[in-house]
Formats: sequence, C-alpha cells, structure tokens
Amino acid sequence: MNAKAKINDIVEAIDFQWNDETHAYFEKSTGKVWLLADDILEAAEENDEENIMFDYVEEDLEFAKKLIQFPDNFIELPSKYDIDDHSIMEDFCSSIENGDLQHYAFIAIKGKGAFNRFKELMHYHGLIDDWYKYRDKKIKQQAREWCKFNKIEYIDIE
Repeated sequence: MNAKAKINDIVEAIDFQWNDETHAYFEKSTGKVWLLADDILEAAEENDEENIMFDYVEEDLEFAKKLIQFPDNFIELPSKYDIDDHSIMEDFCSSIENGDLQHYAFIAIKGKGAFNRFKELMHYHGLIDDWYKYRDKKIKQQAREWCKFNKIEYIDIE
C-alpha cells in the first residue's frame, strides 16, 4: 500500500530543484519526498563515496542506494522545467484589474530577463506577495494533478 503524499512537500521539492543536477523523488512506501544530487546517485551506483562533489548527509547516500535497488518504489517528481512559470505569469497578468499595470506586466514578461523584470514590477506596485501566493496556488494545483495521474493519495493542508 502506498503512503499519502503531502502536497506542500511536493511543492517545496519542485522549488528546491535549483539546477539540472538535482532531482526529487516520492517514496511510495513512506510518502517521503527526497531531493538528490546527481553526484550522490552516481557515487552510490559506483560505490565511490569519496568522490562526491557536494557536502551530503549520510541519509542521502542511503536513499540513493535504495533508489538503485528498488526503483519501482519511487516516482520522480516534476522538475522546475515541468512547471511553466511563464504561463503562470501570463495568467497572473490577466488577473490584474488595473488596465495600465496589466499592460506593463504583459510587456515585462516578454524576452530575456522577463522573470526578473516581472518580479521588480510586482514588487514596485506592492503585488509581489500576491504573485507568490498565486504561483504557489498554481504549483499546488499541478502537484495535485501529478498525484492523481500517478494514483497517489495526498494530504493538502492550506
């Protein structure tokens, strides 16, 4: 029997996958969400713990070994690339009631550096907290959909 997932843990893990070398996994039997750097997984595969590049917790190495031995007990979580922040920003822009601000928000999300321009604009107009709440709500929605797709029961505490 599978353990229940905690939506907040899934959202946090998605946000903490800050580079291409970090992945998050859901452990079906315990419901725990793990973040794992590729070098720890490689060290576990090669039984070469001395060449791990980053500081790590022994528990992470033990997890990596379990992941290798029992891969069917784990499901990889969506990465930050699976979350379409640009679409979320567009949706948020559409929700802005001030027409002029909405117009400038849509301009801000175009081209290189869009996310930083958008955040600066939201901060300047006192909407940065609203943006983060909106984004969090959308990512939680995607986490719920991920759970449903993978037939995982979940706990969703607001």
